[in-house]
Amino acid sequence: MISKSHFLENIHEVSTVLKKEKAVIIEDNELLACGDLHGDLQSLNYAFKLRDELGIKKIAFLGDFIDRGSHQIEVLQSLIERKIQEPNNVILIRGNHEETTICSNYGFLTELKKAKMEDLFPEIEQLFGELPVFLHLKNYAVMAHGGIPLEKNRVVQLDEIKKIPGNIGYDHSYSMECMWNDPVEAWYSPDQLPQDPIIISPRYSLANCFTKSQVKEFTEDWGVKFLIRAHVSLPEGYKWYNDRVLSIFSSASSFYKGFNRTYAECRFDTPPIIHQNPGKT
Repeated sequence: MISKSHFLENIHEVSTVLKKEKAVIIEDNELLACGDLHGDLQSLNYAFKLRDELGIKKIAFLGDFIDRGSHQIEVLQSLIERKIQEPNNVILIRGNHEETTICSNYGFLTELKKAKMEDLFPEIEQLFGELPVFLHLKNYAVMAHGGIPLEKNRVVQLDEIKKIPGNIGYDHSYSMECMWNDPVEAWYSPDQLPQDPIIISPRYSLANCFTKSQVKEFTEDWGVKFLIRAHVSLPEGYKWYNDRVLSIFSSASSFYKGFNRTYAECRFDTPPIIHQNPGKT
């Protein structure tokens, strides 16, 4: 059972760590990337075990830590503690569920109420606003929960994204799109791709879908080979949408029973290496 006072203490402590980070994390070390957890504590523990077995120091969680699972508070608490213990090795990227409206309706607020911790919700909301939204693994990949931000079908460039202020809240358009946008192939088959100049996301009217050509422009601007992201629930655990976009999903919580928890080992001399831990929850 998590102590409410200890949880609050940790929230305040990790807040001081996150406030020192920018909205875009720059990293030049190999790492392990983890997709959506959605309250899957077993997946979280396995990710750290896998990191240690691979001899990698850095680990990046690409958002959606909460909602839909049965151990949401425990997952968030564990991530916070790990970030406090290893501030330079544990990277927490914000997902679209780390937002007030979403987590109020998809399970997290309900879990707080059950644990008699709902009065901590404003503190947690503030904490979510302090999370970075992008990770730049130099010469290798860019990582986000959703993906490429667009502005009237224009790919937002590297210098513009790096100007996103820290502690941005949810209403900054580039930040929101980093959390929400999807590759167009996630929603449409090759013979049904829309020809519209701006492709609105089927999941959210303020988000967009990015195309293969936009991914090429984006990755070339950043000087990287891949876009690694989460956001799409995949029973198989991962999917390549083209030769540059890898989507990973790491939850097999009760809502995603039987899914293959998937993690991406990012080594500079090879494409992402897939590791899986089949879900049996």
